[in-house]
Amino acid sequence: MTNQIAQLEELEMLKAIFGDAVRKLDSFSLAYSIELFDEHSQNYFGTLKVRIPSTYPSEIGPIPEVVSPHLSQEDVFKVADEMISSFNPSEVVVYQWVDLLKEFIRSRVEAKNENGQQNNEGPDEEKKDVSCSTLSSKHGEGLGCQAGTTLVWHHGEPITDRKSTFQAHFVEVFSKDQVTPAMDKLKENRKIAMATHNILAYRIYDAEKKVLMHDCDDDGESSAGGQLGHLLELMDIKNILVVVSRWYGGIKLGPDRFKHIKNVTKILLQNRYVGVEHQNELAADKKQKHKFQKQRK
Repeated sequence: MTNQIAQLEELEMLKAIFGDAVRKLDSFSLAYSIELFDEHSQNYFGTLKVRIPSTYPSEIGPIPEVVSPHLSQEDVFKVADEMISSFNPSEVVVYQWVDLLKEFIRSRVEAKNENGQQNNEGPDEEKKDVSCSTLSSKHGEGLGCQAGTTLVWHHGEPITDRKSTFQAHFVEVFSKDQVTPAMDKLKENRKIAMATHNILAYRIYDAEKKVLMHDCDDDGESSAGGQLGHLLELMDIKNILVVVSRWYGGIKLGPDRFKHIKNVTKILLQNRYVGVEHQNELAADKKQKHKFQKQRK
């Protein structure tokens, strides 16, 4: 069975089970959403959105996005990770994801009810989109620096699997015009410039135009740029350019390469992103205190 046939058969099965709760999201690619409801109360649980890569299910899994008023940002990130980890090549997985997500949400709802918190969800209430993860709520729109500052790259620890090595890098950017100079600066490191693939993704928020710009590049590693971009979207990080370098070791890793790409990126951002933001906050506080002391004199 070809990937295309497997994808269409899975979609038809989901429509037969969930009916109008399944909605097409994109006319140009296979992407759809499934609204989830509690079987007993019929209360709205959440929505699972999936984007289907062309090599699904033979090679890589769908890209999930979770929206639910019952989940915290940490919960959303956790359940999305569980979904991605549950994928096995050559097996369709979306129905399994629906069950996994419903059980996850149900456990959170029951825990809240046990703690005496009321579930106020109703058909006319606003459904809060919490499809982002932990960093956005702590750090706002970006990384705290002003446009025009020096491009400073931050580098993560490399990991090696079957002779292939992966390393993540990130830099703050505030306009698309900074992307090419930033890449040129990164590739001044000859080792990075000679990597088999330098996969990139960026998200830049233009505050003046109130527009979020984003793009990615596989650099020959099929579908990797899109998955890296989706990770940034899930973490809701803006004004950032991320690159993952891969030095191919001669042994094909299959779907494991995508796990490594995402893992080195998450580890770097979770460890170093907070540090950069904290330094910016300290610098702003120091400047404010200096100004206040000057006024007192």
